[in-house]
Amino acid sequence: MNRRRLYFYSRLPFYALRLCRILAFSLGRVRVRSFKQYIGKNCRIEAERGWIQLDRRCTLADRVSLIAFGKGVITLGAEIFINESSRIVAMERIDVGDNCLIGDSVSIYDHDHAHADPHRLIRKQGYVATPVRIGRNVWICSHVVVCKGVSIGDNSVIGAGSVVTHSIPADVVAVGAPARVVKRRY
Repeated sequence: MNRRRLYFYSRLPFYALRLCRILAFSLGRVRVRSFKQYIGKNCRIEAERGWIQLDRRCTLADRVSLIAFGKGVITLGAEIFINESSRIVAMERIDVGDNCLIGDSVSIYDHDHAHADPHRLIRKQGYVATPVRIGRNVWICSHVVVCKGVSIGDNSVIGAGSVVTHSIPADVVAVGAPARVVKRRY
């Protein structure tokens, strides 16, 4: 999809977006299950050869970026809210379950730069990608970084400013850098 076209659609008022969304998403590699979506101003939704799928009633606040590089796939479940300036970038796969809340300035990546060979430039060594899975009813507070290969269980809370480098079980509260479980929710 043309970046200029998506930028144009994200600058329109909400009442004018319904018809434009139908036209824009049917032309690109973005699948929308329901047209009851809210997409804020200056959002970047971009898929090269991969897919981005939005289920019903997703809300993307201003300046949210959903980027699927290469054959990456981003799947967002039903009734998700993603706050301002958050980024979800996939080279392989990122799945976000239903009813999740994602705070402002959250970064979710399923890839890293490869850096095994010290005699080559890091930028020329490519990437290492591992899927990320975020369960249902998860609250990811503001300024959190979720790294590649992480699985966050259902009904969990990730505290503000955390760096999630390993999997988090279901029904817990995790905080810190790296994120550690501090208590169970139930």
